[in-house]
Amino acid sequence: MEAKSVAEAVRKGQGMLSFHYIEKVEKETKFEYNKKRFYRFTATTPEFVQAVERPLPSATLDLPLSAAARRRALAALIGGFVADAASTSLNGVSHPEKTIPNLLRLDFDPAFCGLYDSGDGHDKKGGRARLESSTGFEARILLQCIARRGHIHGSQLAKDAYWGFKNDHRLLSASSRAFIKRVHSGKGWPHCAVKCRSIDVLSLIPIVVALYAGTNQLFTKVDELVKVFYVGTRVRDAALVAAFVLEQVILGASVLQAMRMSIRTERLSVKQRKVIFKAFTKSQLPSYEAIQKFGNRGSLPGGFHAVLQPLFVLNDYPTAVRENIIGGGRTCRRAMFIGACFAAQDGLDVIPEGWIQKTQYFDFIEADASALVGRREVQQGSFNEEDEGNRHAAYVDYVPRSSVSSSHRVERLESSRRSSTNFAASSSDVNGTGDADIASDMPPDGVPASSCRSSGFLRRRSNSYASSGGLSSTPFNRVQLLVHIADHHGLERPVRH
Repeated sequence: MEAKSVAEAVRKGQGMLSFHYIEKVEKETKFEYNKKRFYRFTATTPEFVQAVERPLPSATLDLPLSAAARRRALAALIGGFVADAASTSLNGVSHPEKTIPNLLRLDFDPAFCGLYDSGDGHDKKGGRARLESSTGFEARILLQCIARRGHIHGSQLAKDAYWGFKNDHRLLSASSRAFIKRVHSGKGWPHCAVKCRSIDVLSLIPIVVALYAGTNQLFTKVDELVKVFYVGTRVRDAALVAAFVLEQVILGASVLQAMRMSIRTERLSVKQRKVIFKAFTKSQLPSYEAIQKFGNRGSLPGGFHAVLQPLFVLNDYPTAVRENIIGGGRTCRRAMFIGACFAAQDGLDVIPEGWIQKTQYFDFIEADASALVGRREVQQGSFNEEDEGNRHAAYVDYVPRSSVSSSHRVERLESSRRSSTNFAASSSDVNGTGDADIASDMPPDGVPASSCRSSGFLRRRSNSYASSGGLSSTPFNRVQLLVHIADHHGLERPVRH
């Protein structure tokens, strides 16, 4: 072989190798990989440009979300949180199969391993005290914020996330703690995002996909969510790939079909599709071995390969959660997305009832997930952001759920709270901070009022903020509410100490 330069010799060598070593695979019968017969993957490789089983939805097309798709979206949310809770006990153990001898036995269930000594999930006697994972805590807070808002806007979500995260630093990941520090230093959206090379963003993807699946705004909203917390091209690529895969499952495809579509679709770049194919190269291994091969610490890009490989190999929800736990490392980071995909494929019935009973705050998760998916029931046709008005306009705050019926008493309390909020907002405008100041003295109006501690007679529905003690209000507003209540009922005014 003659060549005038090194570059020309390399090109000719690549052509010869690709001619000899790239072999077509019968996808209908087998979706396998042989390392000796693979040289490289490009967008023009014949195996990935052939027509798919059914046409993909257009990137500019809004699809109505059917009742079956809404059920799959609800199953994805609940399945992700239950899988995260089941993986919490062995989260952070690098090689659990060496620590627990019976872990690889098929009759051994590693879910919630060591959390309870008794079979009853509600009986904590003799069991180890449970602590929610940072992944589940952060996702639960954002689920409630987005469910109450009904849509995603970067600056507003940054404010809600700040007020939800700041009360319990024990349950925050390193990136979320850095997010809080940047907000305290005066950084607003999108400058409050931090550099991150982990797969933490995958725990937030099911929330966005459940709200925007089948719309042309999905990738835009995923980008907006990523810019709130994270900076980095790899984080963005992982989020977009995960959003596409889960969207296809919610729209009716199986997990394996969604992975095939993701390799062929033009909605993802060639670089993003190469990440998917890299995960496919370990499909001949058991999932827990592949997770340890790619790296079980959750760092990109290997951590994302460890998330995608079980989607090629496994078929059902309990097995996927089990293999993820045996893989070790940061199991909760992977469990949220893997559990969401397989739960959306098979439905809520595949989630073991015992796991649901042992999941902390499941009632709150189920209520907020139902409220989020219920946003797609308002319009039977396409879901469009234009129906909500100008996306740059001030957001309307939804009335929080309450156990007290509407009355004149409730209206006076609400007006008093809003007047105090307006007073705080006007004072911040005078100081030159305005709406861009996230770390203000008062929580944003979008944060549910039930998240604030209330010393009056008005009791609101418990929510996910209650786990961290709620969002404390300032002493000035608390005394003002007490004085207002005392004047209304003719009681003696409280003395402020």
